[in-house]
Amino acid sequence: MLDLKPPVQTRPPQTATEGRKLRARGGARRRRFRLSLLVLGISVLTLAVLPAVGLPPSWYTPLTFAFFFAVFAMSWDLLGGYAGQVNLGHALFVGAAAYTSGLLSYYGGWPPWATIPLGTLVAVGVGVLVGVPAVRLKGPYLTLATLIALLAAYKLVLIYSDVTHGVSGMSFSPRSFFPPLGYDVPYLAVKRITYYYALGVMALLGLGLLLVAHSRWGAVFEAIRENETAAAAAGLNPAKFKVAAFMVSAGVAGLAGALYVHLPVLPVLQPGGPDGVLSLDLSLLILVAAVLGGLGTIVGPMLGALFLKVGQQYLVDLPLKVETLRFLEGQGWITLIFLVLLVILVLVAPQGFLPLIVRPLRRPLSLGPGGHPGAGGGAHGAGSR
Repeated sequence: MLDLKPPVQTRPPQTATEGRKLRARGGARRRRFRLSLLVLGISVLTLAVLPAVGLPPSWYTPLTFAFFFAVFAMSWDLLGGYAGQVNLGHALFVGAAAYTSGLLSYYGGWPPWATIPLGTLVAVGVGVLVGVPAVRLKGPYLTLATLIALLAAYKLVLIYSDVTHGVSGMSFSPRSFFPPLGYDVPYLAVKRITYYYALGVMALLGLGLLLVAHSRWGAVFEAIRENETAAAAAGLNPAKFKVAAFMVSAGVAGLAGALYVHLPVLPVLQPGGPDGVLSLDLSLLILVAAVLGGLGTIVGPMLGALFLKVGQQYLVDLPLKVETLRFLEGQGWITLIFLVLLVILVLVAPQGFLPLIVRPLRRPLSLGPGGHPGAGGGAHGAGSR
């Protein structure tokens, strides 16, 4: 049994200077939390009103997947951004839950309310199986181990292709597994309901991850990331908390993956390809989204994921709308242009673009009652690590 409760500080500060440092640190964390909540709230409200102001029907499906992709990126950030465990096989947790839930529904006819929790538990179990040996590794060795685990799972799906349907994927009728949507519901209404459902999943899981990241657990994860030796000297067990980070991250990613399977407007369940739940492409894009938005912020990877998917879809649609750009259609130029833009963005904002967004909000939220600075003075915003 893992004793994961962070030790409670019972010793009072020894000096006034130490006390001021502790208060400043606590004040900075509270401001980061408020800023993160504000960014999450504004993002969700903006996306919620888009259908009412004329969102094109063709955008419902890309945005629905973007919301789930944002959850994948946020769950990675808890492990990679906060705990410092760079995982290159994060799609493994998504795929483990997705295939568990999908196979039980496909072959057993189980309802989603039964298969989704089971898929999530399987993802947590996979997180433990990967996390326990991985915590003994650091740097490129950890990254390589998580990558090998993902590739092994992908090969396993192909080996048992008579059950999983291999690369072609499983084609079943998701609407029969999604109780609110019968076949008598117009397809546009189905897409709109699914859009709001996915947005709600993103909002709730994002809030949950923020609460964990800004709890005492999050503080322990950060302490281990910054100086594992010092954390161990303070009485913490880094190995146990690293495994805990794997479990929470895998659980959230798995829950999103299991929910994703039962959406009625997305592609079939398959391991590889653009929408593959066990693809290396998905894992790499999750990492890109986290770096692009800002590591160690939770909401930064959410914004990075939305930017990636929205930007990608916009560039794909652009040649269809602008006659002079029609020559770019289907030639791979769109992907190349998008990658160049990403490189430029990373060079302009190496810490992610979340700090650029929240900078104007820091001053108002750093003021206490009466417009005076709160405890701790001017500290870091949500984009600070």
